[in-house]
Amino acid sequence: MARICMVAYTDYAADQRIRREAEALVARGDIVDLVSPRSEALEGMTSLEGVNLHFVRRFQQGKGGPIRYLGRYASFLAGAAARVSRLNRANRIDLVQIHTMPDFLVFAAWPAKRRGAGVILDVHDLVPELYESKFGLRTGHPIVRLLTWTERRSIAFADAALAVHRPHRDAIVRHGTPVEKLTEVMNSPDLRVVGPPQDQADFDPSLVVYHGTVAKRHGLESAVRAIDLARREGRDTTLFIAGDGDDAERIEGLIGELALEDAVTFQRRLVRLEELVPTLRRAQVGVIPLVPDSFTRYMLPVKLLEYAALRIPVIVTRTPTIEAYFDDSCVAFVGPDDPEAIAREIAELASDPNRRQALTTNAGKVVAQHSWDEERKRYLGVVDDILGRSHAREVSGDRLQVEAR
Repeated sequence: MARICMVAYTDYAADQRIRREAEALVARGDIVDLVSPRSEALEGMTSLEGVNLHFVRRFQQGKGGPIRYLGRYASFLAGAAARVSRLNRANRIDLVQIHTMPDFLVFAAWPAKRRGAGVILDVHDLVPELYESKFGLRTGHPIVRLLTWTERRSIAFADAALAVHRPHRDAIVRHGTPVEKLTEVMNSPDLRVVGPPQDQADFDPSLVVYHGTVAKRHGLESAVRAIDLARREGRDTTLFIAGDGDDAERIEGLIGELALEDAVTFQRRLVRLEELVPTLRRAQVGVIPLVPDSFTRYMLPVKLLEYAALRIPVIVTRTPTIEAYFDDSCVAFVGPDDPEAIAREIAELASDPNRRQALTTNAGKVVAQHSWDEERKRYLGVVDDILGRSHAREVSGDRLQVEAR
């Protein structure tokens, strides 16, 4: 049994990757402490599914410019490092796992690392590419160069790093990290949470769904306009959105501008997957209308894997990373910023049950090839390897101290 501390600047209740990994550790008997901001969903809670919760500040959806983002992250880093130090003094930590963003959050592990704890950096996103996308920065911009250097130094500080899929890993390697430092652990859905495939008895042929981050790069404007087009053509089509982000206000304004309040339900908050599953299971289709750029080209959206696991057909923008795993036999690809194509695919999938069946069957096979059972084994293998190394360092250190006496 190991004592493991995780640190993440996120709404933990809604972050499926971190929860899957933390709960996998708890399930095998490890003690897991999670240091994160307090969110509305976790108000008043001290534990969730066996994971001990320790809060630093309150979670805020990102708004503002790049400097403001870095300042917010730096503030959390200071508080998280202090909390890790206190936890380590109370009960020695064997391993610290840091979840990005930001990459430099890994240095919150320093108080435990200096006393022998192992460190894993779980790189959820490519921060340099995200800043290019979010703030319109060019690749050679000083901030982007700084973030790329920070990524390399942060991974170097850790004993090991995790990437979320092969193209993501390859991009980190191009940034200058040795490939041997990285292990792929995909964002495969936990079927115990997602549940069995969609039951056709609950199927709502009018319902289109999207859940997750609401940012311009996610292209929700195209989905909303597609619903408008469908309604103008007399089709009973509705859209359910659950999520939040820095484009949420604009999307709410667009819904009002197009008078779609009766057709679009926008649940503006990050929602736990357990709460969403009953709605998702009724969906006719899931829509993921990404806007291709230097960041989204590396995205393999978790929602895509979740929809595939539920056997919900997916309309998604064609990007290199998605095409690395899914082809035209698995999903309905559309071009970027193309509401007409989305509306057309919604109509065709509603009227063609054979195509729906083919897409969901083939997409389900892809998810099965990358099941959480297999990804969990790979993840726990990395954890055990680092625990073994830190134990060896501890034994070696004790031996040196005895010899010195």
